[in-house]
Amino acid sequence: MLRPKVPSAIAELPWLQRKLAKLAVDCSALAFFDMENEERGSDTRRLIFVGCALAERPRLVTTLRAEANTFIDKAKFYKDKDWSLEECNEAEQTEKLARKEESKDGKKSCLS
Repeated sequence: MLRPKVPSAIAELPWLQRKLAKLAVDCSALAFFDMENEERGSDTRRLIFVGCALAERPRLVTTLRAEANTFIDKAKFYKDKDWSLEECNEAEQTEKLARKEESKDGKKSCLS
């Protein structure tokens, strides 16, 4: 079970919710936000991942935590920019294309 704390305003971003849902499905887990902290006046929610796959494959927990934290950091950046879901998706596609081009350039330089 993973329990990173996420600011409530970030947890509500549709981009982050979609990313975490896909991540959970890809890892055969269930993801949800625990709002107990919010009920006590805290401005954070706990992100909880549960599932048999996490118990059976401990290394998966490390990978899942890293991926979730990456998404949370990106969501904070997107929230600071006040971007819409479409703008977040567009930024992500642009980043993927740039990485793809970098990897192509890296392969070419190694062969030359």
